Amino acid sequence: MTRISITSPYFTGPLLWVLCGAPSSIQLPVSRLLGHLGPFVFAPRAIFAVKLLFGLGILRKANNWLNRVATNGWRVRDDKARWDWSKEVAVVTGGCSGIGEIVVKGLVARGVRVVILDVQPLPERLENNNISYFHCDISKSEAVLKAAEEVKSLVGNPSILVNNAGIGSGSTILETTPEHLHKIFGINLLSFWFTCAAFLPHMVQENKGHIVTVASLASFVAAPNRVDYTSTKAGALAFHEGNYRYSLVENHVSPFLKASHWNFSTTITHQTSIRPSVIQA
Repeated sequence: MTRISITSPYFTGPLLWVLCGAPSSIQLPVSRLLGHLGPFVFAPRAIFAVKLLFGLGILRKANNWLNRVATNGWRVRDDKARWDWSKEVAVVTGGCSGIGEIVVKGLVARGVRVVILDVQPLPERLENNNISYFHCDISKSEAVLKAAEEVKSLVGNPSILVNNAGIGSGSTILETTPEHLHKIFGINLLSFWFTCAAFLPHMVQENKGHIVTVASLASFVAAPNRVDYTSTKAGALAFHEGNYRYSLVENHVSPFLKASHWNFSTTITHQTSIRPSVIQA
């Protein structure tokens, strides 16, 4: 059953009409029905409060709609009809724990066959007929290409790629070692190039795919003791905007393919908690 909140325009809109625009044949019975509350409800302050709630409700509806459009690659058109979840294959990097694990569970719940690329062993809680695990250090291009060949051979070509794997740190610029820099940039950023090089060509060929980048609010704000981490996340944002939005559309799609027929989506999410919204995309 759908619940309507006090800020819902479906509630405040008709109420505002009754208070301000309805004919007296409607206002008078409503006033009598309310009894001693009638004068208060029709008071200017009460009407102002209803107008405020109505405005907030409209803003909330607009925000929710914009969020859905943004999640759908800034396209109003819904392409759900193109997706048969039982036939889709999704690759999730770092899917054995954290945000990646939640994404994996959400996809499996929809019937998607999920491939996890991770260096962590597959936990028992993720043992499922729809989950395939491949041990892979995604910071190494050779390892990603090898795993990709196995995935395509044993599971199939993926139509969904979730670049989720990432590590953090708590050191300053002077405390960060070169070895750690290579590791964190390899996992948090360079791996995007490696996974896209391995799985993107088939998506473009089929004119069907969805690539998700799990970033962070650190993409926008750099903490003094996490410059290495925030640099990788800022790079993730740049990679998403630059490569996905320009290179894919401008360079990898036939010039004869109309935009309305372009069925490739990209999504970036800047998580503020461990409960991602990307599954709702």
